[in-house]
Amino acid sequence: MQSRGNDMASLAIGPLGLVTRLFRWWVGELAGLVPSWLQRRLAGTTDRVVLLPGDGEAALYLESSQELTLLGRVALDAEGDAVRRVGAILGRHSLDRAIAAGRATLCLRIPAERALRTTMDLPLAAEKNLDEVVSFELDRHTPFRAEQVFLAPRIIERNPATQRLTVDVLLVPRSGAEEAMAVAARLHLEPSRIDIAEEGGQHAASDNLLRAGGRRSGRRGYTRLVYGLAATAAILAVIAVALPIVKAQQAADELAQQFALVKQTAVEDAALQKQVDELRKNELFLIQKKRERPTVSTLLLETTRILPDNTWLSDWQLAGSEVQLLGVTESASAIVGLLEQSRIFEHTTFLSPVTQDSAGHEHFHVSTQVVNGDKS
Repeated sequence: MQSRGNDMASLAIGPLGLVTRLFRWWVGELAGLVPSWLQRRLAGTTDRVVLLPGDGEAALYLESSQELTLLGRVALDAEGDAVRRVGAILGRHSLDRAIAAGRATLCLRIPAERALRTTMDLPLAAEKNLDEVVSFELDRHTPFRAEQVFLAPRIIERNPATQRLTVDVLLVPRSGAEEAMAVAARLHLEPSRIDIAEEGGQHAASDNLLRAGGRRSGRRGYTRLVYGLAATAAILAVIAVALPIVKAQQAADELAQQFALVKQTAVEDAALQKQVDELRKNELFLIQKKRERPTVSTLLLETTRILPDNTWLSDWQLAGSEVQLLGVTESASAIVGLLEQSRIFEHTTFLSPVTQDSAGHEHFHVSTQVVNGDKS
C-alpha cells in the first residue's frame, strides 16, 4: 500500500514535475562521471603568460587577476639557448603544461613606445560597426591605411545630446607587430592574444589586436570541440526523453504563442528597418564628408610643395579643418601669401606676433583653414 501511495503521489505532481526530476537526476549522474581535472579545465582560468619583447631580450610575466609577476628574461642573441631558456622558465612554474592543457593563455604584449594613439570623434550610430568605421576613417587621422596597422578602438565617451562618440584608438604598424610576432616564433611560442603595454609599465593598455580573439592551438580547439559535442549530446538525450511529455501540455497554447510571435516580429522588423535606414544615412554622411575633405597625406604634400626652401617647420598640427604651422623663415609675410595661393588652404592668419632672431630669421606661428575641395 505504501508503494502504491508513492506512485499516486508521483503522478499527482504533473508532467512538468516529472520532467524536472528527470532532468536533475540526469545532470547529477553526468556530473558524477566527470573527472575533477576535467571539471577544472571546463571552469576556465584567468592566468595569462605574457611575452614582452625588448631590445635584445624578451621578458616573461605571469598575469593573474591584474597582478603581473616577472618569471624571467631571455637574451635573443642565441636562438637555441633562448628557446631552452624559455622552456626552462615555463617548466619551472608548470606553465608549459598549463598552456598545452588550456588552463593558461599566451599573450604577446607590444611595448608602448612602438605604438601610436589617436582620438576620433564619430557619430553615435558608428558604435554598431565601430571597427569598420574606425578603419574607414584611419587615413584621415594618421598617415596609415587600415591594412597597414593592427588597431584596437575603445569608446571613452558617449554624448547622447550631440549624438557623438569619442573613441580612443591604439594602433601598431603592421611591420612592428610582425617583428614582435617573429620574436615569439623564434622562441617557439604561439600567442592567442596580442595587445599593447601601458606607457611606463607592463600591464595591458588595449584590447586584443587580433579582433577575432586570436589564433588558438589546434589541440585546445579540438579538445573544446569534443567537450562541446559531448555536452550537446547529453542535452539532446534529455530533450528526447522529455519532449513527448511536454508536447502535450504545449499544444493548447501553441496558436496563441504563434500569433503573439508574428505580431512582435512585425514590430521588431519595423524598428530594425528604421535603424538600418538611419545607419545607411550616417554611413553616406561619412562617405560624403570623406570625399569632400582632402586626406592628411594630401595636406602634408601640399604644405611641402608651397613652402620655400628657406623655410623650416618645427610643428605641423591638424585639428578639424584648421592647420597650424610653426617654424622659421626669411619672410613670414610671404608664407601667408603662399598659403592663400594654395588650392586647398584659405583664411590664413598669424596666431602670434612674428619675432626675429640674431641671424635675421623670422619665427612665425600661422593658422590656415582647409577648404572642401579645390578653390574656384
